[in-house]
This record gives sequence, structure tokens and C-alpha cells, in this order.
Amino acid sequence: MSFHKPLALVGVAILASAPFLAQASPLHKATNACVSAFVDTYLSQARKVRVRVVDGAASPLDYFPKQFTIALSAYTRSGKEVATARCVASNKGQVLVLDNPPVEEYLATADFVVGLKR
Repeated sequence: MSFHKPLALVGVAILASAPFLAQASPLHKATNACVSAFVDTYLSQARKVRVRVVDGAASPLDYFPKQFTIALSAYTRSGKEVATARCVASNKGQVLVLDNPPVEEYLATADFVVGLKR
């Protein structure tokens, strides 16, 4: 009995599902929740916002943390900073904390940084 064919099919199935797993990762859920809360709270008058993740990338280890700390900043088109905040979100995408203490208190310990430009 040959195991190559079933093994190859399993490998193809795993590779085919990778994009879906990456989009559903806890890291992406936390990021989406924090960005939405940040925009609603600090940039409610903005019509259009572009998001750029500065640090961080999904990896298999991202599935283990129970929460993520995200440093958020919003800038005008000319580059002027208009809002900053710290967001702590669960790995299920629930915002636990959204506040704006001094940046020095959380930037060094943030899991990653998100910059928004309007």
C-alpha cells in the first residue's frame, strides 16, 4: 500500500487552507477589533482611513497568546499625528482596553504597531 498519494492530498489540503487560517488568526481578529474601535472612538469624522501594520506578522505562535497589546497612531496626509491609543484585545477579537496613556508607557511592550492615515 502506498502512502504517498494520501500524504500528498493532505499536504495540498493544508496548503490550500493556509490563506483562510491566516485571515482567521487571533492576531488578525485582535487587529481588526482594535482598528475598528480606534476609528470609531478617535476618528469618527474621518470618511476614509488607510491602515498599515508596522510590526508583526502572523505565525503559528500567534495562536497561543490570550491577548495582544497594539499601539495605534493616526496621521493626516501631511504626516501630522492626530491621535494615539493603546488597545488590548483578546485572541477572539474582543477589545478589552482602549485608552491613550503616554506612548512611552506601552510602545516598548506592544506586540505590534498600527499606523492609520486619513
